[in-house]
Amino acid sequence: MSLIELFRKLDAEGRRAARGAIGRVMSTGQPTAFAHCDAEGVRLAHHLRVEEEYGEIVGRTETIGAGDGGAFQSRDPMTGVRDARAGRLWIQEKLSSSDGSEPAVVALLLDVSRFDAINAAFGRSTGDSVLQAAARRIERLVETDNKARFLARMAGAQFAVALAAPTSLSEGRFLAGQLVEAIGRPFMSGDHVITLGSRVGVAASAPEDDAASLLRRASAALADAKAAEAAPIRVLDSGARSDSVRGDQLEVDLRRALDQDEIEICSSRRSRSRPAGSRAPKPWPAGAIQRSASLARQPSSAWPNDRIIWSSSPTMCSARP
Repeated sequence: MSLIELFRKLDAEGRRAARGAIGRVMSTGQPTAFAHCDAEGVRLAHHLRVEEEYGEIVGRTETIGAGDGGAFQSRDPMTGVRDARAGRLWIQEKLSSSDGSEPAVVALLLDVSRFDAINAAFGRSTGDSVLQAAARRIERLVETDNKARFLARMAGAQFAVALAAPTSLSEGRFLAGQLVEAIGRPFMSGDHVITLGSRVGVAASAPEDDAASLLRRASAALADAKAAEAAPIRVLDSGARSDSVRGDQLEVDLRRALDQDEIEICSSRRSRSRPAGSRAPKPWPAGAIQRSASLARQPSSAWPNDRIIWSSSPTMCSARP
């Protein structure tokens, strides 16, 4: 529907609200919205934004507080996509209503990299317009067919894409590759050509998952993808754990062992002399860690074959298989 057709359908109050919203989006370039009642008394909201690539004003219409799925309709005011609350509610609803298909939901968390640098180099206005254009590219890929998918902006430059059953990790991995390629293409903002990157974490739901636990694992996968130098995508299935989660588990194991007096603190020796010209070593805590025989016989849940070995030399105290 064109703006002219929309104006013809509005009453006098609706036209005033529409003119005010169009004036705001044209003067600021920021998304905005206006609301009115149609001829049948149904309250409607129109969300307007500037299509960055074509310079056109486009909009979406939604019924306020009516219809199935109304709880999933809250939108991020800057990008126009659904917000974090709507994303979590949608994922939870799909997990709760699952018919037993595995996985019930595949979650992707995408983080647009170098966004803070763009804000610093070109200003907040340029950064916001580039993020809006990035959201449009993601939106076009997510909504290319009639599959049950959901896009939400979680925070900052981070977006969540959820795929409902029937789906698979392979579908999630393929979509993640498309998203990374799309965000990697240059963006135009005024006279500037801006190049961004992205990292994606992908996780499949397990039968016991709720929205929070699924998104935590997708976030852990994203953290692994950010830590990797090459691969921009990290995929976790329902039974896998990320490197960061395994590291956290080792820390938990060590703290539990300390609390239960299963770790001995042994004195360490320090060399009183060093070669001329060498730098002084960093202070070493008064002791190295030695795991007791009783704990060493119990495989770690993070690394089943690990044992913590002890040496009087700090440089030799490490985890060995």
